[in-house]
Amino acid sequence: CLQIVQLQPSKTREPGVARFTMNLGAHFPEFASAIHERLPPRSIAPDQCHLNHRIGLLIPGHDDVWWQAVEATVDAVTRDVVNAVVTYALPWLDSLAEYSGAAETLRGRAPPDLLTVVFCLAGRVEEASAALRSALQDRGTPRALEGWARAHGLSLAN
Repeated sequence: CLQIVQLQPSKTREPGVARFTMNLGAHFPEFASAIHERLPPRSIAPDQCHLNHRIGLLIPGHDDVWWQAVEATVDAVTRDVVNAVVTYALPWLDSLAEYSGAAETLRGRAPPDLLTVVFCLAGRVEEASAALRSALQDRGTPRALEGWARAHGLSLAN
């Protein structure tokens, strides 16, 4: 899983003020391969990933978090950002690093086509087959996923 952390500056600018948020992304190359998706560019942004979140969605309260720093507050804001990364961003990204952890993190939160691949690669064949059946009901699901699933021993039957 490719893991991305990006600081996004605010579109509105004030002299002497830095205002920004943090975006996180997880790109699963195996999923991209399964659906014959183009390879990601050399530089990938969170919004190009299979999963992406703003840091605020991971922080209790689920608010959109924007930091604002002026020269006098740089140290305090830096501490707050580092705390958010260590406490919320890295654990979320780490939970996606191995397929078994990703399967738990993504259950009920990811689209069924992605769940099919993650569950399968985590060795959870029954859950992968159920996700596949759900994915194939969606007309937007790439048909390449069906071939990938068959090659990995997943069942389309109930």
